[in-house]
Amino acid sequence: MISISHPQAAEILELALSLGQATDIERLLTELAEKITSLFHAEKVRLFVYNAKTNELHTKFKFHDVYTGLRFPVSNDTLAGYTAQNKQVVSVSDVRDPLEIANYPGMTYDPRYEEKTGVEVRSILSVPLLLKEKELIGIIQLINTKDGSFRSPKVANFLSHLGKIVSAALFHHGTPQRLAGKFDLLLEKGSISQDELKEATHTAREQADEPLKGDVVSVLLESFHVPEEAMAAALSRYYLTDFLPYSETRLIPPELLKGFNPTYFRNNFAIPIAMAGDTLSILIDDPLNYDVINEIKTTMMAEEVKLYVGFRRDILKYLGGVERMAEPHRDVSSLLAISAEPPAEEDKDDEFENILNENAPLVIQVVNKMILDAFEKSASDIHIEPGVGKEKTMIRFRSDGACFPYTNIAPTLSQSVLNRIKLLAGLKLDEHRLPQSGKIRLKSGHDIIELRVEITPTVGGKEDAVLRLLSGRGFLSLDDLDFSDANRAELLSIIRRPYGIFLAVGPTGSGKTTTLHALIHLLNAPEKKIWTVEDPVEITQKGLRQVQVNRSIKGDPLDFARAMRSLLRADPDIIMIGEMRDLETAKIAVEASLTGHLVLSTLHTNSAAETVTRLTEMGIGAMNVADSLLGVLAQRLVRLLCDHCKEAYTASPTEIATLIEEYGKTHASEIGLTDEEAPTLYKPAGCHHCNNSGYRGRAGIHELLVASPAIKHLIHTQSTAEAIKERALAEGTRTLKMDGIRKVLAGKTTLSEVKSVCIE
Repeated sequence: MISISHPQAAEILELALSLGQATDIERLLTELAEKITSLFHAEKVRLFVYNAKTNELHTKFKFHDVYTGLRFPVSNDTLAGYTAQNKQVVSVSDVRDPLEIANYPGMTYDPRYEEKTGVEVRSILSVPLLLKEKELIGIIQLINTKDGSFRSPKVANFLSHLGKIVSAALFHHGTPQRLAGKFDLLLEKGSISQDELKEATHTAREQADEPLKGDVVSVLLESFHVPEEAMAAALSRYYLTDFLPYSETRLIPPELLKGFNPTYFRNNFAIPIAMAGDTLSILIDDPLNYDVINEIKTTMMAEEVKLYVGFRRDILKYLGGVERMAEPHRDVSSLLAISAEPPAEEDKDDEFENILNENAPLVIQVVNKMILDAFEKSASDIHIEPGVGKEKTMIRFRSDGACFPYTNIAPTLSQSVLNRIKLLAGLKLDEHRLPQSGKIRLKSGHDIIELRVEITPTVGGKEDAVLRLLSGRGFLSLDDLDFSDANRAELLSIIRRPYGIFLAVGPTGSGKTTTLHALIHLLNAPEKKIWTVEDPVEITQKGLRQVQVNRSIKGDPLDFARAMRSLLRADPDIIMIGEMRDLETAKIAVEASLTGHLVLSTLHTNSAAETVTRLTEMGIGAMNVADSLLGVLAQRLVRLLCDHCKEAYTASPTEIATLIEEYGKTHASEIGLTDEEAPTLYKPAGCHHCNNSGYRGRAGIHELLVASPAIKHLIHTQSTAEAIKERALAEGTRTLKMDGIRKVLAGKTTLSEVKSVCIE
């Protein structure tokens, strides 16, 4: 390895020391770079100079016989920027190895140097140039050393020592060279004079607020008649980026701009023009505007970006074309678009944040797009799951009961997204150790989007977020819930009773609240006073008086029991309780049903028969349960086969035997299940309508236990759940699985789906 005593190293140090007295410092720097290249057997040496005014690093290299500038921001985003930001030596043996890059948190490798020079970069040793150990002057880099010098501490130390000498010389001389200018090529070719450039710059500054008149490029093109070809060449050389001229035949698909407000592109003079795989092509008037480029890249979930420089007027033309091509139907783009009409007076509601805010920063647009996509896809939940270490954050939607990937976002953006969600939900931004719960209400046009938010701390100091989309689209009718004829008739009979208690049971997310609201809708009439107490209020109906549980009130929270006691003094006819979570609430509900009120509620149990024993186990007397109970509806949701791609087939003898066994040999004949005739069944295939899952939408399967005199007697005598179930079957109740098999034979779902949500 090289030591400072090496003859060639001593020669380099002597040359560096002479920089302080040199008049032609640029020539000596070039000679110094050549000697360093030779000493360390490197392909290239790069010297960056720090510009404190712009907080950028600048370098020069020879490209097509013209010296052109390359710039990097001082930030952790690039390898050069990381070296300067942290004033730290960066040594990478393979710039394409994510494990090597991971040694420097937040750093990425910027390949622009390779793209413009054709030099394939493999290894880099990057050393900061510091004055008096602390003031950044620039950095020096060895590219592709042939003998592994990038790994040597001695080499790093030598370059650091050399850097101190060079830093002092650069500081003494000031900037060693004039930075490349945007219009240098125009001046060199005589397309404009220095005086004309000054006049154009002055004219643009006086009209800085105008998008075109305040742009020096536009002024030179329009007022000084600089040829477009000459300007294109000047911009391409300055930005080291290909120029893209305007073409009427180039069409930019409107869907490429989904999730963005067009105002954002107009204000920043940038537009995505193509997406090929994971590479996004962007046309922009300033390819050094790293903030805008990174925002668009992150929002579009692109892995790589290809930049093109263009005229502002051309970018605005492309934007106009995209807007003209956009379809008039409501999609994510139109939801985020600017409304040409002022909002109606009745829409002005400070309770909701307007999701259509055209001036929102891009992280807000990322969250808006995610929520709007979930809303449009009828997803029930949004899962935001940060990865371990530097892994990307995964976002998944739950739809039809199953989770599927939506997209990934960079780890650098994930905390901003979580903070935005916390802010909307009124949660603490600085709390990362404890779970937090909140609610978001957004307005999109005339739609109200409500979400319940749960933030949960996870391993590695990260936080997961789950956003439950509450049903803000109104209630479903009883006809929409796909009850069997027998169950529907029994339900209508039960809810016509003047008093008593009816329970919908099942796990979380099985549609219990939806069913109760469908029944409430049938009862909703001007002569009835109907109260509901829920946590949260997911479905609203005109005519109902609805109470939201609020446990966050310190010292004296509004829980179900307290709300129920208040409702009983508020002259109710019908009461709906979102959930009977504790004994006190259950007792109040039963007492209300015994004193002349119709009570509807939910409970977490597995079957209708088990619900009866659960109530007595909670501490409610068997006599009160028997006297008050009208019926119990157990339900689950199963995925429905996609009507666009499901495939019919004839059931095999084995499948017929399985269906008979699962339904019950005693009752199988009532639905036409026999060994003699093979039914037509359907299986999932997969298409674009169902995201290739084979399933689209969900429907309920139901088990309705009616509290007949015989059932009430069994409850009163505290019989087992099994005995109650046997009696109910004899009286016509059909289990969840039996109701599911009916839907299998109707071609709506599959036996595997039914068995996945119920045991017996």
